[in-house]
Amino acid sequence: MEAALKSRLFERRPDGYELTEAGRSMVEKAIAIEAAMHELEDSLCGQDDRACGPVRIVTVETLAHHLLIPNLPSLQDAYPDLSLGIAVNATSFVEQPQREADIGLRLCRSRMAISSFGG
Repeated sequence: MEAALKSRLFERRPDGYELTEAGRSMVEKAIAIEAAMHELEDSLCGQDDRACGPVRIVTVETLAHHLLIPNLPSLQDAYPDLSLGIAVNATSFVEQPQREADIGLRLCRSRMAISSFGG
């Protein structure tokens, strides 16, 4: 590093090494850079991971009334930027148009799930 910088960073002594003025200056600047990088990371970290936007859930009446609806207030408190829509489908999910919902909750595994998991 000294050759690349064309500056001595250490005094070589019989009992070890000691930083030169340039070496001390470099360490101080490196510590400041590290602190700035941590601050940058902390300020940006997770900004795009927050749950936000519309989410449409399709499910059967039993799950909607006994599982989803009672828990909506706490979910909305935890994720205020989330806009939830719940559709109750009394018939089969097979009749659900593709991309009609983001999440589908059912009381049993679908044939697609069974074949996907080798069941």
